Amino acid sequence: MPKVNLAASAPRPSFWSRHRTSKSIATVLVGLVFALAFVLYLASNLVEDRLLDGATYADVLRSQNTYQRIYSDVFADPALLDLTKDLLADTRIEGLSDNVLALTTSTINTLLPPKRLQVVVEGTIDRLTRYLRGDTAQLDAQTGLLKDFDRERLRERISNTLLVVLTSFFAEARTAAGAAAANVDVTKLSAYMDRIGDGVLDKVPPELVRASVGKLPKERRDQIAAALLGARATAAVVRDQIDAALAADDLPSAMALATRERLRDRATAAADRAATRIAGSKYVNGVAAASAYLNETETKVIERLNTVRGYVLTLRALQPWLLVLMIACVLLLIWIHGGDGLMSALRIAGVTLVIAGVAAVVLWFILGLILRSEAPPLLDGNLSAVPPGAERLIRDLLGAFASEIFRTLFVWAGLVALLGALSIVLSYIEPIADAISRALAPLGKHAWLAVAGVIGLLLLGLPLARLAINAVRPKPCNGSVALCDKSVNEVVFPTTHNSMSISEYGWLWPTHDGTVTDQLNDGIRGLLVDTHYYDVGASLKAYLPNAPEAALEVANQVAAKVGRAPREGTFTCHMICPIGSTPLVEMLGEVRAFLDDNPREVLIVVIEDKISPEDTARVFDEAGLARYLYTHTDGQAWPTLRQMIEQDKRLIVMAEVEGPPPAWYAHVWDYTMETPYSFSSPDQFSCEPNRGGTGKPFFLMNHWIERVSPSRVDAEIVNSYDVLKARALQCARERGKMPNLIGVNFYLNGDLMRVVDELNTMPRP
Repeated sequence: MPKVNLAASAPRPSFWSRHRTSKSIATVLVGLVFALAFVLYLASNLVEDRLLDGATYADVLRSQNTYQRIYSDVFADPALLDLTKDLLADTRIEGLSDNVLALTTSTINTLLPPKRLQVVVEGTIDRLTRYLRGDTAQLDAQTGLLKDFDRERLRERISNTLLVVLTSFFAEARTAAGAAAANVDVTKLSAYMDRIGDGVLDKVPPELVRASVGKLPKERRDQIAAALLGARATAAVVRDQIDAALAADDLPSAMALATRERLRDRATAAADRAATRIAGSKYVNGVAAASAYLNETETKVIERLNTVRGYVLTLRALQPWLLVLMIACVLLLIWIHGGDGLMSALRIAGVTLVIAGVAAVVLWFILGLILRSEAPPLLDGNLSAVPPGAERLIRDLLGAFASEIFRTLFVWAGLVALLGALSIVLSYIEPIADAISRALAPLGKHAWLAVAGVIGLLLLGLPLARLAINAVRPKPCNGSVALCDKSVNEVVFPTTHNSMSISEYGWLWPTHDGTVTDQLNDGIRGLLVDTHYYDVGASLKAYLPNAPEAALEVANQVAAKVGRAPREGTFTCHMICPIGSTPLVEMLGEVRAFLDDNPREVLIVVIEDKISPEDTARVFDEAGLARYLYTHTDGQAWPTLRQMIEQDKRLIVMAEVEGPPPAWYAHVWDYTMETPYSFSSPDQFSCEPNRGGTGKPFFLMNHWIERVSPSRVDAEIVNSYDVLKARALQCARERGKMPNLIGVNFYLNGDLMRVVDELNTMPRP
């Protein structure tokens, strides 16, 4: 069948067939306009979807493991020794360690953990890019440091950090200590604590660490408490905690608590100075940081930002018109060449698309070469005083960012070039050309409109392709893209045992330093909590059968002061409420606030429940958590983190005694197996089956030393990298499943987060 000639039905030759030179010039001009429009369209999309998208920078930062490298490569660089020492200089504390650099780096890590640093950095980037894109009317350049660290929180954070430092000394001294001594040298203890009060932390005398104080008479323990605290006025709750630790034969815990009191004024002064310095420094304001880096005034920086914002808003406004212009150019080209035959017109349109795609790549490649030639002097000038570790990190980040931009560019340009190449190929394949000609034959001279319409529709698909590309961009789940497609029961969750038992909340024998909010901000994703009614009719001895008589005496005194009368409501308590309690709704309110602020985080809460499911459900609803609760259906696979995040069902709640109903209130031992938990020393750790039996989808590894007075020193030892990781791998081998809830005491001590991050990258047994 003969091919359709779009000019066949015309009564006389068209204008373009009679003016070949004009036709060629018009073709070139229209093609150039199309290419220019495409380059501008591509540029506007690159700017909006990559250069000014906070998620792009977040992806690059995570891909280079930036937040860990800041501590391992940057702060740990010997060239930064003076700076890292200066960061803690406001505490006016001397003699932190023989290895000042290593300990200072560890201290900074505790004060501002990677997870918390990630929130601050990515939040700042997100606010700045949203302003430049025009999504917000006002520029908010605050980094979020002050929001995260007001003076009171910063003071507590510094105090807790110093406790971690001191605990590392205790752990080192305990390792070197011999058998327990029968008594303690109060004079030596007083002198050591006075030096701490003067701002000098040094090695702990081994005889203090191994001293036994639990069986001493109360008068003697009072002398020791006085030596610990000196003349400092102390809140009654802190004195109770110290008395309780001494009565439970835990002198290191008493020393740690007393140290925090001795250093409270220094920590307060340091927090006040730090907050003031942060408020006026480049670290809290992105504009100030850019001003310092570029050596320009803040006014000039803001002018530049607003200039960039103006260009971006103009490009965004032009996007639909550029797309219309490209479609119009294709229509013109096909109309111009329609008289030469349908396939010829299709071929010309295809060539134009290919040239536009290639031109975009070439232009961006040339721009890249220019930037490469300009960047080294700029970088070298600004990085000349930067330590090698920081310079490597900066260059790695710039390289990764450039790769992300060019990868996106190639995808976009490739789509258009592929569409053009397809048009060309179709125009040369006779069977296809014949089929198209036959299909379009009834349209006669208007056939070119159908071809132009099809190509125009394909070009209109570019915005849809853009949406599709952005939709499949990976987003992190619990801080890692790699975890998104893992089932929730295959992800390792750093977990706190007795999460609600916190020194700042005034618990008699606390299990953690740092609030529930601190725990979640620092990366804890599993909470083991106990719920109670405030009914304490039974004796303390029934709750604490293994406690020394002296400890029971202190606990009874505290309970008498607090009051044993039942109170309305529900609480988190450990064994007995008068020696430590927090209203359940308040604790759950902290969980809800975290989930609200972090929409890509999944949490697990396991409750040792002493209250009814009905009251539990009521409090969860009152705390605003009902919308986040996940309900599991028996027989179905556990969801991936991605699925839970997409459904916004990001909170799994399981109970040890009750549940269900309600349907979301799962019975923990139906789905979870665990290890024993009553270990009195690290050499007793085992992975043997305990509650929940074997073969369950979740595996809780209980990893703490059981004492009446939970010990920070124990935590420092058993939470250390070597001990914690070795036991997790041992349990994985013995039980055929990686522990995915790793419960610890005093999560700030040791290397819980580092171990969990590594376990989450390892193949499962």
